[in-house]
Amino acid sequence: MRDGFTVSRQRDVECGCCEMMVLRVCGSHHNFYLFALYRSPSGDNRLYDCLLRSMSTVQERDMKSAFVFVSDRNAHHAEWLGSATTDAAVYAALDFASVASCQQFVGETKGTGACWR
Repeated sequence: MRDGFTVSRQRDVECGCCEMMVLRVCGSHHNFYLFALYRSPSGDNRLYDCLLRSMSTVQERDMKSAFVFVSDRNAHHAEWLGSATTDAAVYAALDFASVASCQQFVGETKGTGACWR
């Protein structure tokens, strides 16, 4: 990590039922919470409920919080990044993105997925 930034793992907001790791990167104007996530193709959508709870906990204690999600959510839509079909998991992902006011940063990749914040 670059000099001048403090990074710490936030185990207390990580969910035990989902594959998730949360890092806090302290900045002068914002504290960025980096959520590294994985949802297996056969997994259910509880990941999104866990994310909303974690975000709520962080926001209650840190007014400078901002969120970045780096993940493989295994949600495929025919209009996203060249997916062949749209699957049911995409609707839970879209609902989460709407509720959490996410913006997708990566518009085109070579098999690396998308980044939302």
